[in-house]
Amino acid sequence: MLLGALLLTGCATERDAVKIDDSGVASLNVRAVLPLTNQDRRHAMVEGRPEDGIGGQSSIELEYTFLEDDADQSLGPDDSIELDGEVFDGPGGVDYRYRVAAFALAFHAMQVFESGVAFGGFGGLSSHTLELDGKFEGTRDSVDVFSVGPYFGGEVRWYAPARFHLFARLTFSYEIPDERQSVETRGVELGGVYHFSRYFSLGAGYRWWRYEAKSDGDFESDLELDADGPLLTLGFSP
Repeated sequence: MLLGALLLTGCATERDAVKIDDSGVASLNVRAVLPLTNQDRRHAMVEGRPEDGIGGQSSIELEYTFLEDDADQSLGPDDSIELDGEVFDGPGGVDYRYRVAAFALAFHAMQVFESGVAFGGFGGLSSHTLELDGKFEGTRDSVDVFSVGPYFGGEVRWYAPARFHLFARLTFSYEIPDERQSVETRGVELGGVYHFSRYFSLGAGYRWWRYEAKSDGDFESDLELDADGPLLTLGFSP
């Protein structure tokens, strides 16, 4: 009898994941770069003279990224999700409002070739804050997740003989949250950057990004957020 009750209780606490698949979500990225190697070579590249920037370069980069949007999730008759204590039992639709803020501090190393092509990699620490509000048939609940952990990735750039470069970038982080088991993020970015001067740049592109927060196995639902859309980047450097 006791074993049966425990099994029943365990089944009762299992929840479906909060799944948000959103597109057209604009992300703002602000990046400050502190070069650690020869400044003249970096200045040559951003001024349209990539042949004078050949060789290895390194820097410390501080990033801030923000995105916010509305989304929804359909629940079937057997679906059940829980945010921060409130249970939403299907069928029906859940309306969400979410906000994500991310900080990253990383060491960046890059090798520039005569053609203007550059291969780079970076690693450091990142932190994400997710705020999620949900509404289901007049009932509201919200959840906040804060996490910190290692962050790394790689990229390919092509510096044109003008004041711009094209880029393809991969990012990944594995973070420890305050109340859940783990947070993982993965991103792919494609776009271009125009350098107005040695000190300021403006970029635009597209970003495919995924956020996963695993629960601790007790009550709260896992959180799965796919947010794809335009990317705007502001860059600063001495």
